[in-house]
Amino acid sequence: MKTRFIYFITVMIILLIILGFSLVLSIAMQTETDIEPSKNTLDDNIYSANQSEATEDKISDAERLFAVAKKEVGRNGGAKYNRWYGLDSDEPWCAVFVLWCFGQAELIDRIGGKSEGYEYPYTWWEWYSSHGKAYERDSEYTPKPGDIVFFDWNENDGKNESGNYNPDNFNHIEIVEKVVGDMLYLFGGNTGGGRGKVAYRDKYKLTDSAIIGYGENNLSETEDDISVYDTVIDLSNIVNADNGEERFVFIYNNTVIYLGEYIEHILTELEPATEYYEYDSCSFEGIAKIYSYSGFEISTYLKNKTDRDRVYSVNFYDDSVSTVEGIRIGQTYNDMIKSYGTGYKMIPEIGLYMYIKNGTVLSFKIEDNIIAAISYEIEDIYE
Repeated sequence: MKTRFIYFITVMIILLIILGFSLVLSIAMQTETDIEPSKNTLDDNIYSANQSEATEDKISDAERLFAVAKKEVGRNGGAKYNRWYGLDSDEPWCAVFVLWCFGQAELIDRIGGKSEGYEYPYTWWEWYSSHGKAYERDSEYTPKPGDIVFFDWNENDGKNESGNYNPDNFNHIEIVEKVVGDMLYLFGGNTGGGRGKVAYRDKYKLTDSAIIGYGENNLSETEDDISVYDTVIDLSNIVNADNGEERFVFIYNNTVIYLGEYIEHILTELEPATEYYEYDSCSFEGIAKIYSYSGFEISTYLKNKTDRDRVYSVNFYDDSVSTVEGIRIGQTYNDMIKSYGTGYKMIPEIGLYMYIKNGTVLSFKIEDNIIAAISYEIEDIYE
């Protein structure tokens, strides 16, 4: 009996020692895992909007305004903005577009509110003047992100023959995005440089005689307690000017390039291609053509033998060009996720991540967590 008891006690001690050793080993392995996270897959590095550090990223009022304006680039017609303001859909809408952007960014009080008469650019100038924040083009003032720029297409500085301001000469306003050297980059509506009356990105020289002056907003100097993910939700949903669908587009030097559209007007608006070649297409009817430009190339296709050349794809060469959301070759996987989210399709064998929107595809090739290639294409290539 005594021998059995000793045997039982011995077995229990051995089991307790084994259990204790296992527990210590498990804790040590968990600690090591916490210190050295896996680096074998890109999925370990997914930038989640729910991560605690994401809530610490703040953006300025100007960036919040641009997040709204970027999403409208390519939209054809101002009915949406005029209805919001209470006007007929066919009214001129450049000023209402600017007001709408400030309203959606919750900054409308910074420019006097949604007041009567704001469909007229001169009303804006009067408001800025009354607040000591209006500056003529030839003043020493340098416009800042989020400011308003005023135009007189007759280049009379907004004035009549007597040198007084003439409301009828205040023809157009846009939002200042940035100043680079002597160039002024803008967001505007009811503009487009031959592309049609669309929401657009513009650029002018600071010395352009069509510029009357600026309204100062100081948006770049104030930061709000807002997460990047509360504002920049999905800037990839660009509206196709032809049918109102949300599709991907590429913009280069103010030319909006829609996949599937005829290429003639694009060739007219862009500078001459640096290279051009054509070949018998294996995928489509007739001849496929490729036009090369600084930083990217455009390829075309035909729907049938009687069709005209249409845009099939846009492929980036280097980091001199970017997507509408500002993503370039050389940026990281996390940058891509931050701008477009995790709703992609993937071909893991080649590291290809594809975002699909109404028949258009924006794809990124990732190598060692770095964006190595970017392209816009028609979706049927993946069918």
